[in-house]
Amino acid sequence: MRGTLADRAWLFSAALSALVSGAACGGGTPSEADGPEDGMKVTHHGDGPGGSVSGGGEEMHVEGTVGGLSKTAVQRTFNEARPKMKGCIEAGRKQQPYLGGDFDVALEIDGSGKATSVLLPKSNIGSHEAEACITKVLASTQWPRPVGGKLGKATSAFGWHSDHIDPPMEWSADQLASAMNADRDPDEEDPGPPPFAELEAKLTRCRTEAGAGPLDLTLVMDEDGMLQSYGVSRPDAQAAKTIGCFGTVLQTTSLPAPGGNYAKVTVRVK
Repeated sequence: MRGTLADRAWLFSAALSALVSGAACGGGTPSEADGPEDGMKVTHHGDGPGGSVSGGGEEMHVEGTVGGLSKTAVQRTFNEARPKMKGCIEAGRKQQPYLGGDFDVALEIDGSGKATSVLLPKSNIGSHEAEACITKVLASTQWPRPVGGKLGKATSAFGWHSDHIDPPMEWSADQLASAMNADRDPDEEDPGPPPFAELEAKLTRCRTEAGAGPLDLTLVMDEDGMLQSYGVSRPDAQAAKTIGCFGTVLQTTSLPAPGGNYAKVTVRVK
């Protein structure tokens, strides 16, 4: 690498992992001099010749045509977009007061500062409308332009949890499977596949037909087992194409009654 690190501009590809609480969402925007928020992690990308590591620093490396993004500028832009993302959750709460959850964001930003790819690799919000709103907010946000490359990448994690007086019970996929299979009569002459296995097969068919990779489906049932809402993570561009098919499958599936309260469960669709 020619020159010293002091002679060259630092290139940053932000990997922001700050968990955002509802209270934090109401806070002010950090100044240029502010460092990362608590829990935030920044990965430094060098620009040495031949893709070699240049200099020291935490997890410093090169990613070909990936450009650098200013840590402070990306942090500021996420902070500016945060109230609008929270607004997506609040809008959903007009129909589902219990709405909330955690989600990860992964962006690819071109040379003009436009987010050409907005993904939610993880999400358990349980509302595909809110998730679509969040991706639209981030896609319409003006981002810092990458330096030293054609493409910049940024990731972050957020969470807004329901403060509803009676939030849904958190069920595991195993709990859902047990409840769905509980009424199955093993002595029936031709009982067919267990109900949960049948559900998994139908969901997997939806995913493969959409050309999507493995993803998470989060659904919310009322106390009688009626589907109230559902959402999907978006680890790739095809994941959103599963939403309609998933809805048809869930609406035609007999879901168990949690009894006494709503239940929220995330199922991995492989």
